[in-house]
Parts: sequence; C-alpha cells; structure tokens
Amino acid sequence: MFLRLLLTSFLICYVQSKEDIYDLLSSIGCSSFGNLLQGTGYMYRLGDDHSGPYTVFAPSDAAINNLPPEIVKIFNFGNWELAFDIVSYHITKDIFLLASLQNNGLYDTMLENSQLRFNVYPKGNSKVHTISGANITSPDNTATNGVVHVIDRMLYRFPEVYTTQYVHEHQNLSKISLLIDKGGMHDQLKAQNITMFVPNDEAFDAAPNFNMTNLLINDTAIANFVSSLIVNSVYFTADLVNGQDLFTSQGSRIRINVSSGNITVNDSGISQPDLITKNGVVHVINKLL
Repeated sequence: MFLRLLLTSFLICYVQSKEDIYDLLSSIGCSSFGNLLQGTGYMYRLGDDHSGPYTVFAPSDAAINNLPPEIVKIFNFGNWELAFDIVSYHITKDIFLLASLQNNGLYDTMLENSQLRFNVYPKGNSKVHTISGANITSPDNTATNGVVHVIDRMLYRFPEVYTTQYVHEHQNLSKISLLIDKGGMHDQLKAQNITMFVPNDEAFDAAPNFNMTNLLINDTAIANFVSSLIVNSVYFTADLVNGQDLFTSQGSRIRINVSSGNITVNDSGISQPDLITKNGVVHVINKLL
C-alpha cells in the first residue's frame, strides 16, 4: 500500500508539469543557464519531450552573473568543447528527486567519467543539501522529461584523483606531502568519504615551536599529526555552521567558527575551500591546527 501511494504521488508530481526542462529553466530563475544550453547543443536534448529523462543541477541566474571572468570568457569567446564539458557536468541521465539522493552518493554525469557527490546535513531545524559543494536552493522542479534542482553556483569538473594524489601534485603543500610519504599514510588518504584540512607550506613556516626535523624521525607522531587533519565524513563549506565540532580520525576536536561568511577552523582560516577529490574534499588552511 505504501509503495502504491508513493508511486501515485510521484506520477501526480509529473502530471502537474507541462514544460520540458529547457522551457522550465526560465520560469525558475535559471534563464542564463538556458542560454548556455543554446550554445552547446543541449537545448535540443532538454527541449525534447521524447528525450531523457534527465536530472539537471541548474545554476541560478545570480550564480551565472557571479562567474569569474575566466569562465565567462569560455562561454563568450567560442571555446565550445570546454563549454560543452562544463554544461555536461550539470546533467545526469534518469530522474533523481531530492528524496532519492543518498548522502555521499556519487552520480554519473553526461560528462564522461565524471560524477557529482550529494551530501545532506542538519543545519538548525532544517537540512542543507549540496551537490559537489553547491547548495541546492530549489529542489524538485519537475518537467515533462525530467527534473531540475536549482543550485547556487556553477559546478566544475575536478581532477579524478584521491586526496593523497591531490596533495602531492601541489607545490604549496610540499611539507604535508613529505609527512604523508614518511609516515606511510597513503592508504588512509584514499579512504572513502573523508575531509582533510591541509596546512600549506606557509602554515608550517609560521608555526611557533614547530620542529619538522623532530617530527620526521617519529613515525607515530607523524601518523597522529596527519590523522588530526582528517575527518571521516565529507564536509563542504556549505555544510559548516558556527560552533560546530568535528572530530578527527585521531580523536581530536576541530571547532568551526562562522562569522559574516568567513569560516575559521580552530583559529585557522581556509585559504582554498571545497577542493573536490575522488574520495572526499580538501580545504587548504593557513595555520596548523
């Protein structure tokens, strides 16, 4: 009986909508994303009632208006292939209503070998839903050929690398990379669904009473240090709230403070937030925790 009611409500939801995805975008505040579909050919797919079904994570007009200049240039000056890839990264095949998305679930996009990560977290008396770090601000806008979830920023494809690889590939993270190598921490940094607060090299240089040489000769101390930077769940900045406590895999507590949109982790700022990896997210911080 429950399944019959669930199916009935699902079908009613779709009967109520008479617009295809492309036409729906203009009525839910995503006209600018609709314009991007024109330039990449997706207008014809998403405007066809017999195509799909699709789930689209569509940036709002405000999100498109706030794009960095280098991204605007891609769409305005004819880098068709890259523009096509960016748009494809916002579209999945099949219908995924908000209630069907699983926390830490990975969803294949129309861009080959690329996935989006969904997360849901409590925030006060409500919940925050994110897709690869972007807030879902208006979910379940149904169309004749799928569903649109409005999000608050554009999504970009990130390298398909594990956290350990991400750290090794960036020159400003050379000191934590050395500790990961010396402590044999690679497997821990390939575990699924982790958040890592990664100090940059400047954080090590500025830390008073920190002795890198002494740390390097003690593998146990290295393991404790690196583990104190790892949280065994995925937290994008959109999921962090003032006064929140996160507990690391080493057992220590990290206090989150949010003030006027600025986030600090203990007393460290986040210089590079929401760096997506194959198994979670990295936030580069400017002080040691």
